[in-house]
Amino acid sequence: MSIQSQIPLISEFIHKGKASKIIELFEENKTLIHQKPAGWSWLHMACEENNLEVVKLLLNYGLNINERDDYSQTPLTRAVSHNQLIIAKYLLDNGADVDAKIDNSKTNIMIAIQEGNLEIVKLLIEYGANLSSSYIRNDNKVITPLILSKEYGWKNIINYIEQQIIKNS
Repeated sequence: MSIQSQIPLISEFIHKGKASKIIELFEENKTLIHQKPAGWSWLHMACEENNLEVVKLLLNYGLNINERDDYSQTPLTRAVSHNQLIIAKYLLDNGADVDAKIDNSKTNIMIAIQEGNLEIVKLLIEYGANLSSSYIRNDNKVITPLILSKEYGWKNIINYIEQQIIKNS
């Protein structure tokens, strides 16, 4: 079976959580492990699909926990942007960069704020997310996690971030 015909199978097996089938294909053809269909790794895909068993498998195969896809996102960013709390925690427990920036702008906590996900915001702060991180938006406004949460109007996130800033000052 050619690599091109196996790529859709791996995508399907990740989607369905069939780790044993993924192992079979990887053992049959080791070059499949490092393929990046659609510009992202299998690990990015598994994080988005919320499949912890497959995430563990892919990390055991040596995929880079902080690898950037063609959109500058890490696997943690994919988990955060798809509200995958358990996956995000597992990645952080295993060395994912909590403050990785996407295209030198937003950090993972900013993505969690955009999603309105207080639990992931709390998790990222617990793992040391930098509440002082900032980027300059297209309108030349400096954006921090607190400013972003205020722009979105997430009162629970605003309150939590303010408490953390006071606690850490």
